[in-house]
Amino acid sequence: MDWGQRYLKLRHRERFNEKRNGKGLSFWFIGLILALFLSCLKVSLLAQKITKGESDGPFKPFDLRVEYLINPLGVDIPQPRFFWKNQHPERGEKQSAYQLQVSSQADFKSIDLWDSGKVQSDSSIQIVYRGKPLESNRTYYWRVRIWDKKGQVSSWSEVAHFDTGLFRASDWKGEWIGGENLFRREFDLPAPPRRARAYICGLGYYELRINGQKVGDHVLDPG
Repeated sequence: MDWGQRYLKLRHRERFNEKRNGKGLSFWFIGLILALFLSCLKVSLLAQKITKGESDGPFKPFDLRVEYLINPLGVDIPQPRFFWKNQHPERGEKQSAYQLQVSSQADFKSIDLWDSGKVQSDSSIQIVYRGKPLESNRTYYWRVRIWDKKGQVSSWSEVAHFDTGLFRASDWKGEWIGGENLFRREFDLPAPPRRARAYICGLGYYELRINGQKVGDHVLDPG
């Protein structure tokens, strides 16, 4: 094979590869256009559904708080206030009613503290507890759901909780510590604790440590 024939063969192979790569690029470009078209179609259908009032209703409430805090400890108010936030897939929608439940059980098999029932209100802040009297040093669980302007109801929120502090002076079983600024006490537990709370009252601020490790991440907590 002379040099001329070899050159023509190589050139033919290069043109074949160029066509093949160009075809692959064309298929890739067509696939991209098709994917964009399907995405736009899905968005358009969803917009039409919402415009016709066929949305799935409000999302479940989120960012649940008691006395402005998420799952707080040591709530010392017998009638704490509840807060939550709402979200809806439709523009211009808002809460028209809510139902709030408080229980001593995390699974809500028994609503033994408070069931507000359906309350006609667009408020989602400073909802005052109106149930049975809360006890000191207890953990309580709560959840909420809402209705929008069309009467569509949301799912129940995630379960939140709060722990109560000591409401009455008679609930305090400790003794005043005087003299030193640093207090240590050693004790042994017969078994791993299921739940433990330390209630501290004093002048200024405090830091609680167990086995040399600071409890919590707060700084300058009031005593």
